[in-house]
Amino acid sequence: MELRHLRYFAAVAEAGSFSVAAEGLFIAQPALSKQIRQLEEELGVLLFARHARGVVLTPAGKALLPEARVQLASMGRLADLARRARGVEKHRLRVGIAPSLAIPVLPGLAARLQAHFSEFDMDVRDIASTEQTEALLANEIDIGMACLRPRHSAVSVACHLEDRLCIAMHQQDPRARQESLSLQQFVEDRFAAFSEQSWLTRGDRPDPIFAKARFQPYVHYEVATVHRVLDLVAAGLGVALLPSVLALHRPKEVALRPLRNVPRCTALALLRRRADSNPVLAFVDPAMRETFARLQQAAADALDGATLQRCP
Repeated sequence: MELRHLRYFAAVAEAGSFSVAAEGLFIAQPALSKQIRQLEEELGVLLFARHARGVVLTPAGKALLPEARVQLASMGRLADLARRARGVEKHRLRVGIAPSLAIPVLPGLAARLQAHFSEFDMDVRDIASTEQTEALLANEIDIGMACLRPRHSAVSVACHLEDRLCIAMHQQDPRARQESLSLQQFVEDRFAAFSEQSWLTRGDRPDPIFAKARFQPYVHYEVATVHRVLDLVAAGLGVALLPSVLALHRPKEVALRPLRNVPRCTALALLRRRADSNPVLAFVDPAMRETFARLQQAAADALDGATLQRCP
């Protein structure tokens, strides 16, 4: 058994998904699956059981996870001690990111930080938007990337990506020929939503967006990620409400149209503790502002191009 096996095992356990863990580890999913199989073969047990939304730990996996975390933390401390003995300081950034998001923010951030620090490591954890404030207050992460703004005075929004809320539908839908639409045109549609869109499903407490329009979407599909939502729309099984930036890489079968009289929304917010001396954060904020600005412009360009097209 090698240390990387434990690191990969812990990453999959925390993400609950091989694909999400592979993205956070910056490796291909087949390679990650192979490493986990090797670990299972060496231990003689199955560590994960697959289900519709990903994977869950088996009893053997649940027993192994706490010890794996202890071993990984111990090796991390040993590596830090060795670097300090050589007079080299290693900088680390612990990132919590909403697992349902499909916005490519990590590559640019990692490249910028690696350019500034000779010894740098980024730890990435999948944490729901609603849980990131607690993780920041518990000092489990240094920054969070969430779909929601925090409601605690000790956590602030360093910067955010503001975007237009759009309707995604199959390209053959007759309404896709219109450049802009109203919510009332989708009263009888089945909506697909991902796990971070709890505001879509709160029928007992309508979101202000819907209260003003006297509209509450009928959410028929609740899935884990934006990719799953877009797959359902591409299959013609429903429609979805999405910030335009989340649909930048949508399937060709999906049309995206702006909605009339709907306010802009926070597609992604960079969260951090108000008092934090981590020197890496001085480089994080400008890097994320640049990334958000680039994504915002790309989404605007893509949406303008889409609305000018006419379906056959």
